[in-house]
Amino acid sequence: MQGAVQSSYKYVLEEKGSATLLKLSHHAVGLLEPGWEEGHQKGWEELLGLFLKEFVETGKRPGV
Repeated sequence: MQGAVQSSYKYVLEEKGSATLLKLSHHAVGLLEPGWEEGHQKGWEELLGLFLKEFVETGKRPGV
């Protein structure tokens, strides 16, 4: 079972020509289970790299 975890997030938006670059930093402290970091990295890539990207580019809400 996972113990107490505290997370902090930092989002930075940067103008890149006609595009916007989103940078995310996610820091966590506490009793993390093995695989926690990899699981969260995959989740952020899916949430931001697929779902948010599709919404921003098309205005369509992805089926989550």
